[in-house]
Amino acid sequence: MMCLLIICARFKNASVYYRIKSICWQIKNAGFSPEKLDIVVLRKDYWHILMIF
Repeated sequence: MMCLLIICARFKNASVYYRIKSICWQIKNAGFSPEKLDIVVLRKDYWHILMIF
């Protein structure tokens, strides 16, 4: 069974983006092992973090 986690947030600066990215990799390293981890720009200041388990 595949689980889909989508996080959409508006970040004021890049440091928050990298913090969220770090959290996603910590989740991955905790054993959840997403098959795919994508972080793409939706708009100028929006990031879309997509993790597929």
